[in-house]
Amino acid sequence: MEGISDLVYLNHFSTILKDMGKEGLSEDITIVPVGGADKIATFISLMRGNELSTVCLLDTFTDQAAQARLKRMVEQKIIADKKILYYHSIVGQAYADIEDLFDKEEYLVLFNGAFGKSVQISELDTNKPIMSQLKRLNGNKAFNHYSPANYMAKNIGSLVFSDETIGRFEKLFAMVNSKFD
Repeated sequence: MEGISDLVYLNHFSTILKDMGKEGLSEDITIVPVGGADKIATFISLMRGNELSTVCLLDTFTDQAAQARLKRMVEQKIIADKKILYYHSIVGQAYADIEDLFDKEEYLVLFNGAFGKSVQISELDTNKPIMSQLKRLNGNKAFNHYSPANYMAKNIGSLVFSDETIGRFEKLFAMVNSKFD
């Protein structure tokens, strides 16, 4: 997967699901953030050299060069296409980041808490990916995606997530786990 925020979210929701008696991430899977889509190809090459089974979990590509490198790796049989998963396959929209697994109102709690903002759900189109909308509301300036994940980790005892959010993470873990069978 791409970044450290993904690691925080995946570990947290895997624990929640397991505590509920549901499917979380298999214990024999190690999550490794590689630092962005542009580094995926290099990392896969390293793992392949160690004969480790690898599955890529990615945001939908916006970086065409990174997408082309990954496509070449599939063509060269360095990684199987079936071992590449995208968040958009969970949420059913054309583009998605891990943050789109959350109900939008729930993610706004994390975003607003992390940055001291007061973005309201009425300012968002609920049918579009949340990160591009938040960037637009932030004057088209990027923001640190880790900050909301860190806010979640620090405030976990006071946060409640919907069955829909938890269900999307459970679906994701089932898909990831199935790639290692």
